Amino acid sequence: MEASSVTLPAGGREGAGPLPAAFERLFRGEYARVVGIAQRVLGDQGEAEDVAQEVFMSFYRAHPADAPYAAPWLHAAAAHAALNALRARGRRSRRETAEAMPSDTLAPDDPAAIAVATETRDEVRTVLARIPERSAALLALRYSGLSYAEIAQALDVRASSVGTLLRRAHELLESFGKPVSEDLLLQHLFSVTQGEGKNNRAIWLTLLRKALQSSSMFEELDEQQWALLAWRSTQRPLQEIEFVILDTETTGLRPGHHRVIELAGIRMRAGEVVDSFQSLLNPRVRLPAFIVQFTGITQDMIATAPKA
Repeated sequence: MEASSVTLPAGGREGAGPLPAAFERLFRGEYARVVGIAQRVLGDQGEAEDVAQEVFMSFYRAHPADAPYAAPWLHAAAAHAALNALRARGRRSRRETAEAMPSDTLAPDDPAAIAVATETRDEVRTVLARIPERSAALLALRYSGLSYAEIAQALDVRASSVGTLLRRAHELLESFGKPVSEDLLLQHLFSVTQGEGKNNRAIWLTLLRKALQSSSMFEELDEQQWALLAWRSTQRPLQEIEFVILDTETTGLRPGHHRVIELAGIRMRAGEVVDSFQSLLNPRVRLPAFIVQFTGITQDMIATAPKA
């Protein structure tokens, strides 16, 4: 998208007339991205350009063109202004649905696909219009192509705050210690239940997948499940691990007072027993009658056993 020259409306900081050179450079450098952010929210090229003009004029009236925060300010203002315009539409039943996604994502001769995509975009905008503005702005900026760092700068938040969704997903997986379903992630992160409308749920599912796919911490498994990538090195099937299973019998359950009277172990490899060990031990005390009955180990049996 190529920016054209713009002139100030009456009442501007310096009255009507051509823009100063510094602001002209800012305008040409950021116009396409500002329009893109607004269009992503509104789905209408004309409305997006109107929002962009308003945003640039608002910035010009109050800020120097060479301000270091110029670009982040413009990006955040574009998202907020577009969201305000979206909410102002109210209950209009028919609205233009110019492509908010790249136009080459759909075959022009596939009216069914176009209809489905149009309906999905309308549903997305309905969601954006109803969720808190800060969250909506985060989503609008993220899917307009801004990185987490750029979003953090634009909305004056820490980068860690932008990644809160990923942190919560990571914490959920860690708490379970095994892969979890997308249904559980949707419920935990967005409070979306299985009873949610099919279209709305599809939107949240798309947002979930985009968020998790953007991070190297997660991996998508079969059957719509997600896991932590780190588990590859820390969690392995038992079939791949050689390990020993230990078992003991004691004179009671009080540590430090009761003694071990039998120790046994088996070594497992590839699911098979490859070695074993068993030995009685002499605790040098009389065995309680309950322990004799419970374990089947008698005083005579441990009399000649190694001393514990």
